[in-house]
Amino acid sequence: MLIHKQHKCISACKECAAACLQSAVACMQENDSDTMLNCIADDLDCAEMCILTIHAILRGRNNLNAYYQMCADICQNMSLESADRELELCQFCADMRARCADACREASISAVAVDEQ
Repeated sequence: MLIHKQHKCISACKECAAACLQSAVACMQENDSDTMLNCIADDLDCAEMCILTIHAILRGRNNLNAYYQMCADICQNMSLESADRELELCQFCADMRARCADACREASISAVAVDEQ
């Protein structure tokens, strides 16, 4: 049975993955898509990590804390990079990444608290 923090993490990861995929598509459609290659790679990496984390939660993996922490770290680092970009969608993506990082950290803290009981 999933706890509230896991549901929140799944929701944030799903929204983040969707925003990252939309951003990747938008970057591919830019006139100078060659300069956007790092952005596209970041978007795809972040989306994949979010999806992997969702799958791990739903499968009830024993080492969920590692997934939460890795997803939080990736989303947070890429959020900071996205915030520097000019496209409006990049700003939205940065916000979704930060939200996802926060939700993953909260789920991680909950997982540790449950494991310690």
